[in-house]
Amino acid sequence: MVYNEIQPLKKTWAFPLVLLLQLGIGILAVSGGFSADQPVQAWISFGLVLLLSGGLLLLFLHMRLEIRMDPSGLQFRSPPFVNSWRKYRWEEITDMQLLSTGPFNWVGGTGLRLGGSLGIRRGWNGEWRYLFSSGNAVRVFLKDRSFVLSTRRTKEFMAAWEAWNVGN
Repeated sequence: MVYNEIQPLKKTWAFPLVLLLQLGIGILAVSGGFSADQPVQAWISFGLVLLLSGGLLLLFLHMRLEIRMDPSGLQFRSPPFVNSWRKYRWEEITDMQLLSTGPFNWVGGTGLRLGGSLGIRRGWNGEWRYLFSSGNAVRVFLKDRSFVLSTRRTKEFMAAWEAWNVGN
């Protein structure tokens, strides 16, 4: 059994907020925007805001989480920041734990984050979290560390884990 999943960041709750920001900036641009004493500086700052918000929009459009489980192990990547596949052989993985996430839960949020174990209240543990959907995630335990991957297909993910974990 081979498991593949691609989760684009543009299908999250935060993407409409970025679009609203872009819409507001567009309305400012069309209406002529500014009645400042120094219009040149106002237009320069407007251009910078437009550039930054456009960059944020492009980032949201291109970020995604790709997960793959096959006979060699678990692999994932998250372009444009983690472009190469992170590969973990089945021998390196000790366990997987199903988590419930949400936009504001302790595991929640969206995107890449270096998290602390707030649920256990122990402070920063250096656990990377790749969260591209709210609802469910899986904590992958390795021999010396752990990380969290979100998933939209929980049953298939855990079934693939059970299928490959039989030999370990």
